[in-house]
Amino acid sequence: SIGQVYRATLRTGEEVAVKVQRPGVAGVVAMDIYILRRLSGALHALLRLLKRDVGVVSAVEELGQLIYDELDYVREAQHMARFK
Repeated sequence: SIGQVYRATLRTGEEVAVKVQRPGVAGVVAMDIYILRRLSGALHALLRLLKRDVGVVSAVEELGQLIYDELDYVREAQHMARFK
């Protein structure tokens, strides 16, 4: 889990949800994505030797982008406000 959501009450009395990201999670995710990129490059080379055309590198890149998007709580709030 990259964070938790808590129920809170503003001074105005309005109830809100507060989403808190775990400290240091961005660095951990960055390292995980780096490792996956390195492994995907090696796997891609092996698959090429086996004459298999699998987009491992692009799949890892897309996964990395999706995970980074999940870390961007400001962007998430903007999307929520737009669809409200």
